[in-house]
Amino acid sequence: MRFALPWAVLCTLTVPGCTADNPDFHPADGGTDSGSGGFAPSHLTADWFARGQAPVSVSQSIDTDALTLDGRTAPAGVTFAVKDGLAVLAVSRFDVPALAVVRVRGSNPLVVVSATTIELRGALDGSARGNEPGPGGSPPDTGPGAGSRGLGSPLNSGGSGAGYGDHGGRAGSVSGNCASPGTGQNPGAIPYGEPLLGYLAGGSGGGTGSIGMAGCPINTDCRGGGGGGALQLSAAVSIVVDGAINAGGGGGKGGCKNPAQIESGSGGGGGSGGSILLEAPALEVSGAVAANGGGGGGGAFYTAGGIGGDGLAGAAAALGGTGGQDAPFGGAEVVAERGGPGGTAGPGGDSRDVTNCGNSGGGGGAAGRVHLRLRGAIAGAGVMSPLPTVESL
Repeated sequence: MRFALPWAVLCTLTVPGCTADNPDFHPADGGTDSGSGGFAPSHLTADWFARGQAPVSVSQSIDTDALTLDGRTAPAGVTFAVKDGLAVLAVSRFDVPALAVVRVRGSNPLVVVSATTIELRGALDGSARGNEPGPGGSPPDTGPGAGSRGLGSPLNSGGSGAGYGDHGGRAGSVSGNCASPGTGQNPGAIPYGEPLLGYLAGGSGGGTGSIGMAGCPINTDCRGGGGGGALQLSAAVSIVVDGAINAGGGGGKGGCKNPAQIESGSGGGGGSGGSILLEAPALEVSGAVAANGGGGGGGAFYTAGGIGGDGLAGAAAALGGTGGQDAPFGGAEVVAERGGPGGTAGPGGDSRDVTNCGNSGGGGGAAGRVHLRLRGAIAGAGVMSPLPTVESL
């Protein structure tokens, strides 16, 4: 999804202090008063805007369990605390510099509350990486939209994709002969939550694939991907995303290999994308905001299956892992109806059971949810995937 509205137009419509006589005004210049912006941040009270009295620039990492920024405790004037299961960082201003990639880890969702502006020139990465979930996301086989585990011999099905904004992808199953496809007997998980993100939830984990009748002494990990993280950015004046925000799901592991068998394990399902909530009077997106699902792992045949791709920071779908020699591919995450109405998120792709000589691939994880709260229109020509829901402040 792309948006285009000149900043000078948006500024005069939404930002105090910006007038037709001063169209070059930008809130990053400090030309507006700090304060609540006339609204309370979601899941918190309005006084959180006043709890940050110092600016913060982060360039490497944020830990929502240890409550550290770039490996250090928060500086004086900054509040970083857990409130109702959310790791809330309150600052006077927040930024990620250009070229920086800030990795967000931890079991708690991250909420950044700024009394003025939030500027992301680099990347804020709350995605899952393989089996490791993003902040607030669920590990493999867990979460409200967890994928189902693969069924054992003789089906040896893959793990299904996790659901969230839509259904997860179906895993394939081996039953019959090489002339017919798998039957898809392991369906993807169902959606959960709601589009406006009244509850800030991360993505769910994909299902673990079957390890086959004899097990696997080599590459024993057929686990599904972790769920993408949950990120909320709330600014009293404006948010600018020139870089990227990623809450994608993790890719499932490929089917394991037992040297004593032609066939061994099946691929794990992809984790679902997480949640991204952006709220400010003015919002400019020139980069990417994405909560895509992870790809399913490929099934084993003469060789182990390939690992599914993690959810990407863009509009492209994560690829399913390649199958072992002559085995089917894992399901690739698909964001269906990207040009459709707001709030439409895509299901995970089904495992590509072209033949069923080898063990099956895992299903792809579903896309997560992106929600925006702002005044006026969105500036910039960035990419958002899945399509966001939009609410007026």
